[in-house]
Amino acid sequence: MSDDAHKSPAPERMMESLVEECMEASRRGLKPTSHKNYRWYLRCFARWIGPDCPPQVLTRARLLAYFDYLCLPKAKGGPGYKGRTVCAKWMGVAFLCKWLVKEKILPRNPMPKVKMPDFGDEGQPVTTLAEAMALLAACESLKTEYRRKLGQLVIMLLYVGQIRRSELLSIRMQDLDMSDPERPILTVYFGKGGKSRKVPLSDECVEALRQYLALRFLDCQHENLLAHPNRQWRLAEYALYSLLKEISGLAGFDLSDERTQKRMKPHAMRRGGASAGARSGIDVATIQKNLGHADIKTTMLYIQSDLDDQIAARNQVTLGKKPEPKVDPEIEQAKRIAEMVAARLGLAAPAGPALAASETPPAAETGSVIDREKLIELLKTMEGL
Repeated sequence: MSDDAHKSPAPERMMESLVEECMEASRRGLKPTSHKNYRWYLRCFARWIGPDCPPQVLTRARLLAYFDYLCLPKAKGGPGYKGRTVCAKWMGVAFLCKWLVKEKILPRNPMPKVKMPDFGDEGQPVTTLAEAMALLAACESLKTEYRRKLGQLVIMLLYVGQIRRSELLSIRMQDLDMSDPERPILTVYFGKGGKSRKVPLSDECVEALRQYLALRFLDCQHENLLAHPNRQWRLAEYALYSLLKEISGLAGFDLSDERTQKRMKPHAMRRGGASAGARSGIDVATIQKNLGHADIKTTMLYIQSDLDDQIAARNQVTLGKKPEPKVDPEIEQAKRIAEMVAARLGLAAPAGPALAASETPPAAETGSVIDREKLIELLKTMEGL
């Protein structure tokens, strides 16, 4: 009998060891935060399904049972997760199943199609335009000139540039192309999924960048943009959060409130910039390219509208004639006064709004210039009639 006949079959890998193996194999393909979260989600899943169970137990019915458990409220003995947490944990399971098929441990992907629970009114926190302006103004109260310029640049790139936190911390000096003043471009090489994209920089971002670089170039040879001028290391993630927390406190925001604290985070600023761009008239396709989204549905989740937007747009769709624009009574009164002055002086009625008393009066049709003091007196006289 040959030696091969005496060999025992290879031990079957169980769920707990497969989870750890999947996470180790995917360490380089995931961002550190995503890797940490997925590991925790899958460990919870392995405990629920049984750490000593073989991968063959991952059937469609078993996965649907786990999804129902995630959606179960606490009153019925479930975990009571919110909709966003359910979605995150389900994505972790989908990641594991995809890896098992790739490694040929499972013949096909058993993940069923499910309808995700509604996120409700919780929504994602979004930094408003007024809050972003308050944060930018609060940067002037930081202790050193370097931190003032650094804070302004960080807020500009997060809110106006709409880049991710990881992309912000990974910007290198060579990624900036400011050779053409009309087309300043930031190339993001370390985007989500390893994708790269080009982000045009606004005039405000360019100005904040130049003021920051004037201080950074004193004594810094680090390749990263956000690096300390007198030390040879880049800005770390914890230092970024510490800076934003300090700026938020100087701006007067109540950081003890959880919702307010979340609105001061980098991702909330990115979402707020996208929403502000949509309100200003930028089309969704352009916002999608700026954000670096592969699917426009993800971009639509970023763009949020509130009740004021709905009220402002209530008359945009009509089946009859368009509603006449609202008339400002002050402008109409100024026009009537201007017409009376023009008639008194023998001029044609002005086509635009009436001139203020501090502006230069128009010339007469004959080419002569009317006396400015005389016109001001007439304006005052007519206004009293």
